[in-house]
Amino acid sequence: MVPGPKDFSDVATLVTLILGVPAGAFALYQYWDARRWKTAEFVAQEMKAFSSGPKCAAACKMLDWIDGNAVLPADGGTEKFEFKRQTVLRGLRTNRDIVFSEDEEKIRDVFDAFFGTLDAIDTYVAGRTRLFKPALLKSHLAYYLRIINADNHFGLVLRDFVETFGYDGVPHLTKAVTLEQWRGGTQSKRPASAPASAPSA
Repeated sequence: MVPGPKDFSDVATLVTLILGVPAGAFALYQYWDARRWKTAEFVAQEMKAFSSGPKCAAACKMLDWIDGNAVLPADGGTEKFEFKRQTVLRGLRTNRDIVFSEDEEKIRDVFDAFFGTLDAIDTYVAGRTRLFKPALLKSHLAYYLRIINADNHFGLVLRDFVETFGYDGVPHLTKAVTLEQWRGGTQSKRPASAPASAPSA
C-alpha cells in the first residue's frame, strides 16, 4: 500500500514531537538553572547587606560575645562602642517607664534595627512572596537565630523583646531556618495587656 499524504503528515508530527520534547525539556532546565542562580545571587546580596550594616553587625557581636567592642554610626561617622552582657540585658528590658542610660538606648536602637531586618527577611520566605527556600539562609542566620531561641536567660530576654515590640516575623523565620519550635518569652505566657511602647530610635 502506497503511503498517502495523511501518513506522511503523521510521521512529520511524530518526528517533530520526538525532536521537540528534549529541546523543550532542555529549555525548561535552562530556565530553572538561571532562576536558581539569580536566587542565590539575591540571597548573597541580601546577606552581605545584612552583615555589613553597622547596627546588624553590632547586634551579631552582642549576641556572640559576652564582652567586646562594636562600631556604631554616630553623627555622620562611626564610634567605638564597648559593651558588656549585663549592659545588653539591661538595655533589652521591656518594663514600662524605665529610664535607660545612654549606652542602653544605643543597645535598644541596635536590636530594633536587627530584629526589624530579620522581620523584613522573613517576608522573602513567608506568605505569598516565598522568593526562596529558608534553607538558603541557614549558613547565614541559623547560628544567631539559635542564640535568640536558646533555653537560657539571655534567650528569654531576647524573645521578650521580640514579642513585646511585635517583630512577628522573627519567630516564623527562626522556625523556618532552624527547624526548631519558637520557645516564646515571658510575654507569651502572660494575659494580654496594653501594648508596650516601642523602643526609642
